[in-house]
Amino acid sequence: MRALDPALVRTGCGLALALALLAGCSKKVTAPNSRTAPEGRQDGQMLMMGWTEQASISFTVADPGTPDNPADDVLAQLNRDFWIGPGVVRSATIDASPANEMQVFRVGADGNVQPLFDFLLPPSLRFIGSGLDLYEFVDRTPAPPATYMGRGVVDGVVSPVSPVSNPIRVSGTIDESLDFLVVPKLFAGDSVLKIRYSEDSRAAFYLVEVNDAGPVLGNGSSFSAERRARAIPSPLQPGTRPLSSEFAVVPPGVGAAGVEVTISSRVWPLSFYIRVSAFDADGRMVNRVNDYLRTRNRDADRNLTTFEPLGGAVEVLDPYPNPISPSPVPDVLPSNQVLAYLAGFGAPEPAITSLAGPAAASPAGSSLKRVRALSLVGRSARFSPEAVRRAITSVRSGLAGGAAPAAARTAAPAGR
Repeated sequence: MRALDPALVRTGCGLALALALLAGCSKKVTAPNSRTAPEGRQDGQMLMMGWTEQASISFTVADPGTPDNPADDVLAQLNRDFWIGPGVVRSATIDASPANEMQVFRVGADGNVQPLFDFLLPPSLRFIGSGLDLYEFVDRTPAPPATYMGRGVVDGVVSPVSPVSNPIRVSGTIDESLDFLVVPKLFAGDSVLKIRYSEDSRAAFYLVEVNDAGPVLGNGSSFSAERRARAIPSPLQPGTRPLSSEFAVVPPGVGAAGVEVTISSRVWPLSFYIRVSAFDADGRMVNRVNDYLRTRNRDADRNLTTFEPLGGAVEVLDPYPNPISPSPVPDVLPSNQVLAYLAGFGAPEPAITSLAGPAAASPAGSSLKRVRALSLVGRSARFSPEAVRRAITSVRSGLAGGAAPAAARTAAPAGR
């Protein structure tokens, strides 16, 4: 009988061993080191929000010196502004914990979390004196399901009590159908800032930000750049603007009655910029207020009318209006009216711009009277740091049962 080739014997033994290992592995359903959530504690101190980038539209209409005849008007310029670019996922997390860094995780199709980056994020902004930080990140190549979580870290150290954010699941587009319900300035009024807005039935919470409207109400290139930067979707304004803002986390059911803040000032009128964004139980931005400002200029023999979104709304307080020569009211229009007007010009090719560079810089500081007025907003019952911290905890308790990591959950149809 022929002897077996030693090489064949070794090969056969290796194959048998491999088959035995495969048989053993086939019995394991989950890898030993898998996790459906980062190690840590869901203590309600971190509120994560997310959204997919979409275009912010602005445009200019040219009239050849015949304002009474709109039939000869033409679309002179059309812009589509992004912070980064289409399809990019962006996120913002408000953190009330002692953490000074955040680790970001992406939830895979198997429901397990993996670090999105090989580094820890520092705060984008630190709200000194309030104990609140803002963390932001972008995912340029999101893979479905686009689901993320964050974990707070103290000086690079993770422990079983590290704060863990709510999971967010980002899909669909952002509606811009929330109406800001403002009392017309020309009516005699008091000195109460009334923040009232329509609501979205999908909203689990709203983020409301109040800032000075002065930098967006002028006519010129610097004001235009400021409007376009603020108009790009985000719960808080870009750059360092939120450091001079006041913001609140607001539950559903408040919009119609409104949030009221009594303002005292020796100089009137005062103009406020107000941003309202709605988020669903998955932490996804689903709707927002996005009014347009209309400005007029002239170029040679052409009349130019420019429509630029604000990413929010403007409210003017003027309790002592001049009955003979009242202060002008900003020419603000709802987005649905403006976009319907734009649709009448067809679908020309727009210019695409990324505004995450120079336009992100904040404009010149506000006047002392506006700084004082905003400080009164910050001390009010809804906007104080203590109120924001309580609201984050309350919102998180509501999200705990409805926004679990959801590889198996069915995403809501876009625009629902």
